[in-house]
Amino acid sequence: MGEADPDFDPADRITHHALLTDVDLLRRFRRRFPDRGHAGYDEMVRLLGYVWDCASDGTANVTGHRCGRCGRTRAEAFG
Repeated sequence: MGEADPDFDPADRITHHALLTDVDLLRRFRRRFPDRGHAGYDEMVRLLGYVWDCASDGTANVTGHRCGRCGRTRAEAFG
């Protein structure tokens, strides 16, 4: 996991990280995306916004953290 992304509040970083292992992840996903069929874990966490993929190098990152590979913030990676 990369360093903290200053564009995100510390509480948001903690929340996104914790939600990755939330026992209610599937329920949250189905409530937000009721028309979505079967989805794997990777798809769910991305659609829910808990993880982002760096546009620069494709590395998966927890929302609220810089890219673990290149160090860019989410805004820098997509800017």
